[in-house]
Amino acid sequence: MRKLRGMLRSLLPLKCSFCFEEGLVQSIRSLSEQEGRGVEQVAAELLGLALAKYGEVQAGVWYWNSLTPREKEVVALVCQDFDNREIAERLLLARGTVKAHLHNILVKLGLSDKVELRKVFQGWDFSAWPGA
Repeated sequence: MRKLRGMLRSLLPLKCSFCFEEGLVQSIRSLSEQEGRGVEQVAAELLGLALAKYGEVQAGVWYWNSLTPREKEVVALVCQDFDNREIAERLLLARGTVKAHLHNILVKLGLSDKVELRKVFQGWDFSAWPGA
């Protein structure tokens, strides 16, 4: 167990000021046994996946913070699968205005379409958003 904790700490770029919970260490050991792989390999892979997911979440937050309040309303409705007509009705806008907002959002975020926009905010809960 100490060897696993030491290995997990060595994977982190900075000195770690926290302790790995016993349950986490045991879960990694158990997964390693189930998959017939080394503990170090499993731990490194899990940490890599967690860091990648964290990066995705941080990117989503950065994108969100770069939007205007009206653009956020449009994104929230797009992510709930509303089409431009429905968004226009809910926000009391012309369809052309919704289309312009959507174009600005996509350009600002470097995306090409609504599908990519939905992927960026996948997992976000917009159900309680005003206008939803």
